[in-house]
Amino acid sequence: MRLENYEMHLPSYSIGDKSYSKIVNVCSDYGRTVLMIGGKKALQAAEDKIRRAIEGSSLEVIGVEIYGHDCTYAAVELLRNLDVYQKADMVFAVGGGKAVDTCKCLCIDDDKPVFSFPTIASNCAATTSVSIMYNEDGTFLKPHFFVRPVMHAFIDTEIIAHAPVQYMWAGIGDPVIEKKHFHGEVVGFGVLFALLCDGQKEEFEKIFEFNRSIGLPVSIEQIDISEEEFKETITRVPSMSDVKHYPYEITEKMLYDAWEVLEERNRFCTGKSV
Repeated sequence: MRLENYEMHLPSYSIGDKSYSKIVNVCSDYGRTVLMIGGKKALQAAEDKIRRAIEGSSLEVIGVEIYGHDCTYAAVELLRNLDVYQKADMVFAVGGGKAVDTCKCLCIDDDKPVFSFPTIASNCAATTSVSIMYNEDGTFLKPHFFVRPVMHAFIDTEIIAHAPVQYMWAGIGDPVIEKKHFHGEVVGFGVLFALLCDGQKEEFEKIFEFNRSIGLPVSIEQIDISEEEFKETITRVPSMSDVKHYPYEITEKMLYDAWEVLEERNRFCTGKSV
């Protein structure tokens, strides 16, 4: 086993239906002016509650912006070029995975304080040190890693509880690849591969049956990826920056072998033969 030397900053967070009451105490040391960036529905769900929480304090919201559509480098640059972004002392990232990831890519690389306000439970973006980047056509590009996560995450359980149920469902799978689905839904599929590559057959069976029971994807067909696309993805996985942190080498053969086991397991469940 090859051991590495690397740096890790763990996230801090406030959680509960009154977590926004901590905003002023946590954020005031980082400046005064705030730019709120997020998705349209997320801002509708959280903006008023955030404004009420900071009313009468030294914090002032000087702008509200929609992050874009996908977490792309082009979206990041559009936000970076806004005058209101340059004037803001800090950014409040409001929304789901793509919105928060966009703000992390924007702010952490600029060393501008950013705080996350997740409004759905489908992903872990609010507390992780990585942004999942997409191409302009919506396909997965690569993970963009940072030395640290956001300064603090404010997890309002009341807002999350009122989000559409499919986001909670997708979040169950978020504990390798991404294309068109909720972040956690596809990561849950990747967990099956990770378990097979690690030789954890018994744990694989448990997760496979659990995923099937609640409708999480267990085959490439269920994530709308063709065999050709998946084979191309397999060639790129071993060189991905996050995979390089694994305690052993991940090879294309390991991934192909895992795929064959998964396909055979699906054939058994559906009663199909080769």
